[in-house]
Amino acid sequence: MKACFWIDADAAVGAGHATRAQALADALGSHGLRSILFAEDVDAVRRAGVTWSDVEPLAGRSFARVCAEQKARIAVIDLPHTRPAAPAALAELVASDVSLIGFDASATDPGGFDLWVDAVSGACRPVPVPVRGRCLRGPRFAVLRAGLVRDDAPFRSRPASIPRVLIGFGAADAASLTARALRALRGLGERMIVDVLVGPLVAPAARVAIEQASGDLPRVVIHRDLVDPVPLLRQADLGLFGFGNLFLEAAASGLASVLWHPTPEHAEVSARFQAHAPRPFAVDLGAACATAPAALEAAVRALLADRAQREVLSLRAARIVDGRGAERVAAAVAACAEGFS
Repeated sequence: MKACFWIDADAAVGAGHATRAQALADALGSHGLRSILFAEDVDAVRRAGVTWSDVEPLAGRSFARVCAEQKARIAVIDLPHTRPAAPAALAELVASDVSLIGFDASATDPGGFDLWVDAVSGACRPVPVPVRGRCLRGPRFAVLRAGLVRDDAPFRSRPASIPRVLIGFGAADAASLTARALRALRGLGERMIVDVLVGPLVAPAARVAIEQASGDLPRVVIHRDLVDPVPLLRQADLGLFGFGNLFLEAAASGLASVLWHPTPEHAEVSARFQAHAPRPFAVDLGAACATAPAALEAAVRALLADRAQREVLSLRAARIVDGRGAERVAAAVAACAEGFS
């Protein structure tokens, strides 16, 4: 049985939706579903770090048409909120013989979906969700890559060592926050080792700015175009991110984090997501445009000096985002598929 995915990724929208689709496709394999990912620009999706074997171009066809050509039983739409599926495309899918699965920002009206997955409770578009089937809400359904869940206690700071700080602002870092963060933290250089993630979609000018800013810190390791950040998440003692998949993966791995967002919209998403928890599980500084670099430096300085608080944030984060969302969503998608068997 087949599942077809409609995805998107480029420097403007980042890679989070595409990599999430890949994580779900991987989890669906254990339910006997073969997944094929479709995109307008396959090259951009590949550059974004998607390694799934079956990625094909839409090539001017509607998504409903490719689902019919593949005889797919499941159609999954995971698009950014700036490029949601058009109403006409959704109407064609609703009228077809597929079970329709959607993610948080993929459509302005989720009414025709059989399954709607919203890990952040409609943060991009807080509208009612009158789906004809089920709605999976909250951090338990955050679909993340495999390998994040630890068998031991989440917290793993090394008391005798210099703390490692991981900085990552997504595959594109369109707001150039990485270079700004490095400049803000240069006064802490002797207190930490810094690992910097430079995503595959980061523009050349932003890469130059990162290289220049890193020169002000004595212990910096730059990781360029890294597809799998899990090993770095596991070795870090503190993370600095914007809200997105990388932060969710950090939470699942039990990494204490400071959040500094590229836009007020991202800050709003983060606030709604963290509202699921009874207590904060990250230090959220809000939007970078409204936060002085000195506030970032102060937050990181405080956590570097407070191992106990890092441990508190680590344990809270791993409880809220447990890293098993892909399994839960895959089981719900497989149940939809069973309705066609």
